[in-house]
Amino acid sequence: SFPSGHTATAFVAAGCIVLCLPPRLRRTVGVAVIVLAAGIGYTRVVVGAHWPLDIFVGAAGGWLCAAFGVWASGRWTHLQRPGGLRALAVLTLAMGVALWLRDFPSAAEDWWARAFGLGCLVALARHFFSALGLGFFEVCLDLAVVNFPRQV
Repeated sequence: SFPSGHTATAFVAAGCIVLCLPPRLRRTVGVAVIVLAAGIGYTRVVVGAHWPLDIFVGAAGGWLCAAFGVWASGRWTHLQRPGGLRALAVLTLAMGVALWLRDFPSAAEDWWARAFGLGCLVALARHFFSALGLGFFEVCLDLAVVNFPRQV
């Protein structure tokens, strides 16, 4: 499989992190994130899943996608308006519910998909409560106290 999807994904994530970091953190945090992404690519060669060329092309493609995404996010500001935020919230809700409800072939895939789906739902809930002027963690704490009262 050409190029390496694992490496491309790792470098998309690394590129987004590095390109969005403040300049003072790019040297320290950026190097660590890129080394981690390169390590993911290296493991793909070690296990025999890819040739080195697959890794290099995956890394380059991932970095280019990250650079384009960071560039585009600064120019397409319509998603930062209330209508765009609502559209992203609906998309996040749909993705979270779909990942939570779908069955995956292996237990590891199922666990990660459900964890990611739950993360999407928690992020949406956090955004919803902050839009209402409520602190997400305060609401969770209030719910925990109401549902699980302490015995005195």
